[in-house]
Amino acid sequence: MKRFHQTQLPVIVILLLALQCGAGTISLEQGVRTDDTTGALDVTIINRGDDVCRNITVTCEFQGIRVTANGPRYLNPDDSGLYTTQLDFSTVPGDYFAVVRTSYSDANMRQFSTVKLHKFSVGSAGVSQIVAKFGDVEIAGHGTAVLRLHSNEGTEVEATLHVYAPNELIVGDIQKTITLAPGAAPTIEIPLENFSALAGSKYPLHVAVTYQRAGVRYITPVTAYAQVLETPADSGNTTTILGMDISPIWIAIIVVVAVIVVYCFSRRRRTRQ
Repeated sequence: MKRFHQTQLPVIVILLLALQCGAGTISLEQGVRTDDTTGALDVTIINRGDDVCRNITVTCEFQGIRVTANGPRYLNPDDSGLYTTQLDFSTVPGDYFAVVRTSYSDANMRQFSTVKLHKFSVGSAGVSQIVAKFGDVEIAGHGTAVLRLHSNEGTEVEATLHVYAPNELIVGDIQKTITLAPGAAPTIEIPLENFSALAGSKYPLHVAVTYQRAGVRYITPVTAYAQVLETPADSGNTTTILGMDISPIWIAIIVVVAVIVVYCFSRRRRTRQ
């Protein structure tokens, strides 16, 4: 029995390191479909990676109301899941959009998310006369995305800006309502902050420019990508040991376990004496 206690803790250390370094890849393929008659919204997700996608939550934001879709909580590699919810359509015809967010975790319980802006039409819809250009941006802690608009409407319109990013990025304050005269071409800066985004990864940014004219809704959706750069603060989040990047929390666990091992070993020696 004593020999078992001697070897148990080092085995735990090895297992902890295996959990930290053994996570695979999760790659989600997502499709969204809306029935413009019934308001049913279906989200199909396929796990194209080689690791189990855990704790999946799909939410849909529509007209300021957020609901959680029904669907499986786990997806194995190459498995697909259907997530469904119901939208409450307005009586105003035209273009609409729903914001679909998917949150999930990997084997190490690290949290990730994706966001998709889904455009669809209800009743008679036209073509938006507001043109938008949204450029990609690099973020090193903070960054600024640039949105350029141009109105081809013949009269003045009041447009609303909606900006969406994954949970890993924080969107700063912007002017959400803007009055556009005919031919107006303003430039809008959108401040961004890295909350928990991984260095070296790209994250989608979505903007929807909406306005209403003659009882019809119009929308101009645009997408850009934020490239997250490594910052000095990021580089300090892991330490390389034996060729492996280990976060401080795991180093602390290893140190605590090592202290316990030494304590048990020394106590055993004192008992023998």
